[in-house]
Amino acid sequence: MKLHIITAFLAIIAFCAPSVTGAVPVELSSVVNAPAVVSASVDSDKEFKVEGSTGMIIIKSTAEKETTCRIYSITGQLLATVKVAPASTSKTEINAGCYIVKTPSSTRKVMVK
Repeated sequence: MKLHIITAFLAIIAFCAPSVTGAVPVELSSVVNAPAVVSASVDSDKEFKVEGSTGMIIIKSTAEKETTCRIYSITGQLLATVKVAPASTSKTEINAGCYIVKTPSSTRKVMVK
């Protein structure tokens, strides 16, 4: 079932791609048979380190001023607003699950066990 949905989605993208300037045609057979990527991220934010732990989200800041970070559910509901002091670590207790954490300079997905 998933394969059919993915194939249909990729077919729509491939059909629409030529109308986009600079689009590159995609061969569906190579995309459908590609291995699934579990996660891929680039940590370009040097002021904040966000990580999930057992029952909490840890935000480490090296910023020189107090900042506000926001924790959202996967559905986009704001769950917590966390003030992080300059050059400190903030620990927010939260239930197990997947969350989105927005710092002033980036947005990250976090898994809490």
